[in-house]
Amino acid sequence: MKKLLVLFVLLTAGMAFAQEVKAQYAGPIARKAANLVDQNGKILSDEAIIGLVGEDIYRETVVGARRQMKSGTGLIIGGSAGIAAGLVFAIWGAAINNQSNIKMGDDHNRQAYNREQAKGAVVNSCALALSSLGSLAIGGGIAFRSIGKGRLGWVAEQCNTRHSATLEWSASPVGAGIVMRF
Repeated sequence: MKKLLVLFVLLTAGMAFAQEVKAQYAGPIARKAANLVDQNGKILSDEAIIGLVGEDIYRETVVGARRQMKSGTGLIIGGSAGIAAGLVFAIWGAAINNQSNIKMGDDHNRQAYNREQAKGAVVNSCALALSSLGSLAIGGGIAFRSIGKGRLGWVAEQCNTRHSATLEWSASPVGAGIVMRF
């Protein structure tokens, strides 16, 4: 009877200690933009994230994911600027071609007409190149942001899984049993 009582006291003390440690956990966390937030929507500090997931996962995954999201945003902004510049060049090239067609109607020489057409072709080629590069940059930026969001979501999921109580059926070298992790 004494052994059973001692075992009960030890289990109760262990559960009380586990609840005290679990009290440090702020509840389920989620990803919001490039940050991890607690259940109240407050952004978790870097120290809190390190305390929840460990320094290795923080350094390798969280920092890398934030860097990817920042790079993705930069690529999207740069690609948008490239497409806007390509549009400006396309309008300019159309204006040059239209002006050369008007001049040809006034019976100007053929050489001046060809020079204007060549200038319009160069400007239109620049427009095409800028728009193409801008589109590629936007595509890469979207991919980078998506991968970064996925990595931060994985960190939040791992943290929530690590800090939740689970009941599993597992095998061991000496047999099988039910394992409760909390």
